[in-house]
Amino acid sequence: MSIDVQVSAPGKVILHGEHAVVYGCKAVAVSVGLTTVVKIASADCLFIRFTDLGLNTEIPKDDLEDLKSQLGSDFK
Repeated sequence: MSIDVQVSAPGKVILHGEHAVVYGCKAVAVSVGLTTVVKIASADCLFIRFTDLGLNTEIPKDDLEDLKSQLGSDFK
């Protein structure tokens, strides 16, 4: 059984105060006309697509396992 999940979120730009919010102060932010979409599905590759930017790449699952082993046991 394959379970697919897809979520999306609008892009934003913080015009002022991006670090001030850490201390409970206010910031000024606006949305932009870009949307991030993440889709999780059973596959043998990690697909990364930035449609609005025209960037697409695929990373084979075996390469991800190799990277995980290189990063060590602290990486989950």
